[in-house]
Amino acid sequence: MNKSTESLVEDKKNTFGADYVDKKIVNAFIKGIPEALGFFQGFEPIPGADDVFVDNKPWNPTKIMATSVEQALSEVERFSNEMPTRPLFISVHASVCSELNQNALPKLVRIVSELESKNVEVVRPDEFLILRTKANKN
Repeated sequence: MNKSTESLVEDKKNTFGADYVDKKIVNAFIKGIPEALGFFQGFEPIPGADDVFVDNKPWNPTKIMATSVEQALSEVERFSNEMPTRPLFISVHASVCSELNQNALPKLVRIVSELESKNVEVVRPDEFLILRTKANKN
């Protein structure tokens, strides 16, 4: 990479976050690993990054980085209220480099339990990608 390209990359990362990737990279991953169900991008939300489909495979940027039980529940509720389209797919990354670190498993179980009590279905990553693909076809 030359100096001006490095500056452009750094500018994008500073604007969009360290997990930013452009459409060329999304396409390269999806076309380069055709057996993949789809992809998740990043561990924190990326401003302006939307879900995309390439060859009917989903690319899902993280919508919420959960750092505590209360924050995770609040963010899922906020996101659900802001997005009226159903089914709604919210990719959440649980950050154990945060308040979730101490006794993470019971906290994660509590998050799942409380979400499910509000009719939010929590699924494994592979199920998420399969359901996301099916919803896109309809």
